[in-house]
Amino acid sequence: MVKLKKTDAILLAVICLVVVNIVYVQKYINGKSGSKTTPFVSRQTTTPLVNEQENKPGYNFIVQPNLTRNCETKCPNYQDQSHCRIFVFIKSACSGVHKRNMIRSTWASVSYIEGCVFMTTFVMGNPLNDTKAAVKQEMSVHSDILQYDGPDDYRNITTKTLAGMHWATANLKSEDIYISADDDIVVDIIKLQRAIQQFNETRAANSWPEFPIICGLGLMKGFLPHRINKSKWFISTDEYRWPSYPNFCLGGMYATSISVLSQLLEIGRSTRPLHLDDVWITGILRSKLGLPDTMLVTSDHSLSVHLDGFSGMNAEQSLTKVRQNWTPIFNSLTNETCFCN
Repeated sequence: MVKLKKTDAILLAVICLVVVNIVYVQKYINGKSGSKTTPFVSRQTTTPLVNEQENKPGYNFIVQPNLTRNCETKCPNYQDQSHCRIFVFIKSACSGVHKRNMIRSTWASVSYIEGCVFMTTFVMGNPLNDTKAAVKQEMSVHSDILQYDGPDDYRNITTKTLAGMHWATANLKSEDIYISADDDIVVDIIKLQRAIQQFNETRAANSWPEFPIICGLGLMKGFLPHRINKSKWFISTDEYRWPSYPNFCLGGMYATSISVLSQLLEIGRSTRPLHLDDVWITGILRSKLGLPDTMLVTSDHSLSVHLDGFSGMNAEQSLTKVRQNWTPIFNSLTNETCFCN
C-alpha cells in the first residue's frame, strides 16, 4: 500500500472539497434555471414582487382586432393613407360587456371624422372563469377586442396597458395617434380630433422633436403618493421612495404618437412598474425619456367626461347617463363624420 506524504494528503483533501462544491453549485444553478417565472404579473389581487431591473413580458394575444373593419363601403375615405389615424385602446374587464356596448353605441360608433380615421379597441386579459366563450362570441360580432393571456383584474392594470402598448407599436405606424382610455368615460371626439390637429401645429411651431402627450381628463402636478395601505392608490416607499410624483396625466384618457409610445415602452423595459399605470407611463417613464413638462399638455376644451365607474348605477342608469353626455356631442358633429360600426 502506497503511503501519501502529508502535503500530498492535504492537497488531495483540498481537491476533493473543491469538486464537491462545484457539483453542489451546479445542481443549485440547474435547479434555479429549471423553474421558469411567468412573464405576467400574478392574477392575485395583491401586488407580487416584480423584477426591478427588467420588464420584458412576452405577450401571447388570444384575440386580436381587425384593423380594416370593412368600412370602405360606408366611409369611402376610410382607407385614404394620407389621412391621420386615431386609435383608442380602452382598458376593459372581460365581464364588462355592457360597458363596451354602451361605448360602441355612442362615441365609438364614429369611424371617420374631419380627415381622421377613428378606431376603438378594447383591451382585456384572460380571466379564470367561464367568460372566455362569451368573449369569442363578442369578438365574432364586433372585431374590436384585443385579449392577451394575462391577468384581467384592476391591480394589474399596468400589465393590461402594456399589452395594448406592445400590440400598438407592433401593428401601427409611428405617426399614428395612440389613446389610452378607461371604460367609464365619454369622449368628445370632435374636440379630441381638433386638439390633435392643434398640438400638431404647436409641435411644428415650437420645433418639438416629437408629438406631445395630451392629457384628456386632467394634468396632475405635485401629486403625493398615497402611503396608507388601505388606499386603492397605495404605493409603498419600496415601490417609489420620492415624496411626490412627476407631473402626469390622469389615466382616464391621454394621447400621444406611436413614436413616443414605442420610446416609453423601451424605457419601461428597465424600469420597475407601478400598478398606477398613468403615474408610471406619463410621469415616471416620460421623465426618464426626457420628454419635458412643457410637452405634457391639455386642451382649452374638455375632451372627455368621467363617469366615476358608474358608481351607484345599474346597467340601465349607466346607459342613460352615457347617452345624456353623448347627445350634445353627437349634435355637434359635422358633415365630415362617418359611421360604420
